Amino acid sequence: MKEDGFDFVLNYTSEDLVAVRGGSSDALVHAGQASFTGQADLERLGGWNGAAVTLSISHRDGQGINARSGIGALLGPQEIFGRGNVARISQLWIDQKFMNDRLSLRFGRGNPGSDFEEFDCNFVNLSYCGNQVGNIVSDYWYNYPISQWGAIAKVKTGQKTYLKAGIYQVNPRNLKNGFLDVLSPSGGTGALVPVELGWSPRLGAAGQASMKFGGWYSTAARDDVYLDNNRGSAAQSGMPHLKKRGSYGGYASIVARFPTDTGDSSRNVTAFFNATLADTATSTVDRSFAVGVVWTGPISRRPQDQIGLAVSANHLNGRLADYRRERLALGSDDGLPGSGENAVELFYGVQVTRFLQVRPDVQWIHRPGGTSANPDAIIVGARTSISL
Repeated sequence: MKEDGFDFVLNYTSEDLVAVRGGSSDALVHAGQASFTGQADLERLGGWNGAAVTLSISHRDGQGINARSGIGALLGPQEIFGRGNVARISQLWIDQKFMNDRLSLRFGRGNPGSDFEEFDCNFVNLSYCGNQVGNIVSDYWYNYPISQWGAIAKVKTGQKTYLKAGIYQVNPRNLKNGFLDVLSPSGGTGALVPVELGWSPRLGAAGQASMKFGGWYSTAARDDVYLDNNRGSAAQSGMPHLKKRGSYGGYASIVARFPTDTGDSSRNVTAFFNATLADTATSTVDRSFAVGVVWTGPISRRPQDQIGLAVSANHLNGRLADYRRERLALGSDDGLPGSGENAVELFYGVQVTRFLQVRPDVQWIHRPGGTSANPDAIIVGARTSISL
């Protein structure tokens, strides 16, 4: 089928975690996702040069340990959970390439988190899984499995560089739990415009890097985290928060890969650094940093096994902390003030068969929610993934 122009992947991923320290419960919490992703090469199938169609359908199940066990982290420790336990059309787009593949256009239903600052999801904590922007400003920048109408243009500016820009409709309808009704464009509240510059230089004789630098701007209205409609303290007045248009931010993602076995290119060490900054007017988390390393093939007899270690720092917006502090002084509980949280994650991935992988995992979260009032959490468990 692949030779004829049709390729697909079926996957089920299960993340089963226990909070052995911190939180309010030590129950085993399961979350999972089934997905189908297929791509049709229209050039092979029908002679349409440079065109392809992609369709992805997903269904999530289970609960989230962050709420179920009372962890209260700024970024969830169970990335596969969220956005409702329903079936969704997560991707449905058409790609068209021009000028010997130097220019590519994409239109349809997609996720900016899959199109910009693309990043592997090797870890379970959201601090190191997938696109960071969609993890900290998730009400208008959507990561998988949510999709939104959009268009992207990518230009290869050189052999190792590219420039990419997109525009997506911001629409709360996308978050509904329907399968088809979310596809309607009615109800849009603004536009999201991301841009990205990419560079893939060589590192020494055999190393390879991928560097992505980008930013975004959204015209959708969001609540100011501190001000009310009269531009005073919303905590003191009790009035509705000021609606502001023009949310924005920037990011940098650097990934470096070095082979560890000249006879087997699949064995390598990959190091990464991610930094994301969001505006302080409307964002709960205004900056996030993560650094880590993944070693593929640490044992010669187990070339597909992996060891991963990562550390993150996620910062609670100081203006939001001030709002919460003032509300707390008035006797209202609108969340605890604080500064930032840190997380460390370690896993060992066992490639049991060609299609089955099991990854025992441990996480330590310091000051969940950015406040020392929440006890540090230690979470253990495993991710199991079946791909066909």
